[in-house]
Amino acid sequence: MRFPGINSRAMVAAVGAIAVVVLVLAFAANFWALAALPLLTNSLLAFVWLLAAFGIGWPIVHILIPKTEDALSIVTSIAVGLGVMSLAVLALGLAAWLNQATAITLLVAGCVAADRPLWRLRSKIESWLGEPASRAWLWLIALWPAAVAAICALVPPGVLWGDEPNGYDVVEYHLQIPRQWFELGRIVPLKENVFSYFPQGMEMHYLLAMHLCGGPWAGMYLTQFMHAAMCALAVAAIAAAGGMRAGLIAAVTPWITLLAPMAYVEGVTLLFGALAIAWAIRSEHWREMAVAGLLAGFACGVKLTCVPTILVAIPIAALVASRANAVKKTAAFLIAATVAFSPWLLRTFLWAGNPVFPEAMNLFGRAHFTAVQVERWRRAYLPTTPRLTGLFEQIIADWRYGYILIAVALIAAGLTLRSRQTRFLLAMLAILMTFWLGLTHLQSRFFVLAIPVCALLIAQTRNGLLAAAVIGVLLAVNIFRIGGRLEDYETRGYGQLLGLEGLHDLVQPDVRMLARDTRIDLVGGVNPFWFELPTARLGYRTVFDVDTSDPSRSIVEDWLAGPSTPQSNRLIVIDVGELARLARTYYGIPQLTDAELQALSRRGDVIITGQH
Repeated sequence: MRFPGINSRAMVAAVGAIAVVVLVLAFAANFWALAALPLLTNSLLAFVWLLAAFGIGWPIVHILIPKTEDALSIVTSIAVGLGVMSLAVLALGLAAWLNQATAITLLVAGCVAADRPLWRLRSKIESWLGEPASRAWLWLIALWPAAVAAICALVPPGVLWGDEPNGYDVVEYHLQIPRQWFELGRIVPLKENVFSYFPQGMEMHYLLAMHLCGGPWAGMYLTQFMHAAMCALAVAAIAAAGGMRAGLIAAVTPWITLLAPMAYVEGVTLLFGALAIAWAIRSEHWREMAVAGLLAGFACGVKLTCVPTILVAIPIAALVASRANAVKKTAAFLIAATVAFSPWLLRTFLWAGNPVFPEAMNLFGRAHFTAVQVERWRRAYLPTTPRLTGLFEQIIADWRYGYILIAVALIAAGLTLRSRQTRFLLAMLAILMTFWLGLTHLQSRFFVLAIPVCALLIAQTRNGLLAAAVIGVLLAVNIFRIGGRLEDYETRGYGQLLGLEGLHDLVQPDVRMLARDTRIDLVGGVNPFWFELPTARLGYRTVFDVDTSDPSRSIVEDWLAGPSTPQSNRLIVIDVGELARLARTYYGIPQLTDAELQALSRRGDVIITGQH
């Protein structure tokens, strides 16, 4: 292979990689030594994981579309491989066969399988890397969000960002559920954590990371790098579908920068969603729609909200855009989606008798939930503000969409309305908006699938000045708002947390100071992942799993699901601040009275936290 020139795409990639590392170490400042090793090791592990996914996904994609070897098919192969790996981990976990050996075997098999397609693509990759960079240097605009994602992925889970997106989702269920399954040695329903009944497509990769690294806390930073990689792949998918302008618009949108370094699930829904949209737009035959359906099914296996926003929306949008071969293409889409999604539906049906529990409880049954819990769940997803107010505050005027993304996308759609692709994307946006307004609690994050749709709409205009203006505004908002947070974290000494191996200092009590047989029960707390002790000695419940239907019991007894009688080897940790918030926010959660609090504070087996 000839060495690429100074103005080649390979040089852009090299400069970008070096610049990201330099920026990360600059962000870390005096604590750069804490960041260097975990940055290197987790980046390499994430690369191997993606390479394995490519090896697994490539044959499947090329069975459906044999002659496609462009950038979109490469990203699609990785995404399909990730979906298949997720289902493989599910099967191994349900059978109690998932361990470090099988996890490593899965990655090794994928990497071995990647050898043949990489050899086949070698000459194309070499040629592409050696071509003059031209406008490819513009990708360096994305250095800021890439560096922010990398440095923040080294902050312990649950610390970022303090609001929405809030890290407590990570330590309450995105990582806590895989942590419990790791310790149990198998995947089982967790009645203390209702979110375990949801599809766990991304959490399967987090469970895989824990097995690869030898433990939940050893693998926690790898999980965050995995999610950052998903966001990067989503940007690559958008660029492959709509060009560099679309990719850069997505890359600098603040929402993606905020979500990337957290062990969430939105990154992979953006990846699967963007690719499903891209293949549906491309589709001339049933084969492309089958690929889109496979990706839509994998998306639903990550988040149930993808059923209306991707699985239902794409066939409708495709029909709006063009009726050619509509029946055959829709059938192919739905069959492929069903194949990818059905393992999760079957698992949850066997666990709860309701394939989408805890959703649709009025139709398919409420499993072990009481009537109070059913009503609490229902009310939790009702908006607390008028819908039009929520639309303005959470989307139109939300800085996380850069203030202008949605508005400019609608203007761009008006300019290109005759395009079949524009009609498709507008239909997708309309369905997403209808779902968000009518069936959610108006949370901004539930609308992030609009980012690839809007980026593709703006790129449709082929107006370089318009795209440049949008990218400039989004990047300025990103740097100003998120940069301010990073400065605040630096002031508060967050740098010393980078790559922290133990989370003991984040919680009270320090479990290292306790007798080996001590049990801790959390009341109101939403951070069980921070307590590094065996799950058999850690009791907790999410707010939805607290049954308050018995008026004779106190809220503490409800939370403990039994009497709170003193025990010598037990500590009850009560977060009174969180209890008060939950009582204000959720149906059927009574306030802890002053008399109850005073009585509890006198007990030697109770620790009160969260007081101000």
